[in-house]
Amino acid sequence: MSKNELDQLIKEGLLGPVFGSRLSSSCEERDILGAIIRASSVATKKANLAALKTKQPFFIAENGKLYEVQASSEKKFIKDLETPTNDFPNNFILP
Repeated sequence: MSKNELDQLIKEGLLGPVFGSRLSSSCEERDILGAIIRASSVATKKANLAALKTKQPFFIAENGKLYEVQASSEKKFIKDLETPTNDFPNNFILP
C-alpha cells in the first residue's frame, strides 16, 4: 500500500491518523493493513448483497448525496449531505 493510498484512507475516515501512521512504518505492516482493508471491502459488498435480498430499501451516501436504493437497484436521490468539517472546539460543555 502506497503512502498516497494510506493518506486517502485517513482522509476518508477509514483509518485514524494515529493508527495509519503506526502501520505505515514498515512494508510488512502496510501489507497487513492492505489485507484488513480488502477484507472489510469484501464484507461490505456481502452486506450490500444481503441487504438487497431482503427486498427492503436502504440508504447510501455517494459524492455528498444521500440516495435510497430499492431492491431493483434503482437509486432515488433524497438530499445533498453537508460536508463534514474537522473544526472541533477546544472545550466542551457537558450538560
